[in-house]
Amino acid sequence: MQGTNTKERKVVYNADFGAFMLSPLARDLYYKRKYGKSLTHYLLEDYKEGGKATYRRVKIEEVGSRHVTSLSEDFGDVFTVELYKNADPLTQKYNRALVFLDDKVKRHDPILVGVVEELGQRAGDSLKVKIINSRAYKIEDWDGKEEIIEADMEDWYIIDDDD
Repeated sequence: MQGTNTKERKVVYNADFGAFMLSPLARDLYYKRKYGKSLTHYLLEDYKEGGKATYRRVKIEEVGSRHVTSLSEDFGDVFTVELYKNADPLTQKYNRALVFLDDKVKRHDPILVGVVEELGQRAGDSLKVKIINSRAYKIEDWDGKEEIIEADMEDWYIIDDDD
């Protein structure tokens, strides 16, 4: 495939070991800008064998670096769901509200890039923005430390189905 593509694009990646994870502050800001709504954040208070989980609502300021579950609906101050019993109406509601999963966000989303650039380290301890010059990229990781691999469109061959 011939042709050059020199337009710069930005991609968010995790520059250290661990996992790609937005802070609750970054999640909330992204969600507000993308969908015009706030998320409600919950901390796992208790977990019982078999999947019975109790969550407590927390404010972003209380969270610090702890992992929280961010939901698109408010479930009150405290709630308990049985994570493996999908027939339970509350669990079904919980599963529908669990819309913000960090690994589902497109890393080149301009809103995500803007949030990470604006918040810096507060977006996530090891999140960085890389400028790329390709329309195609992939993310490779080793124990959570990610690297952006660009496709050099001039040197790549595309096989047509007719070949």
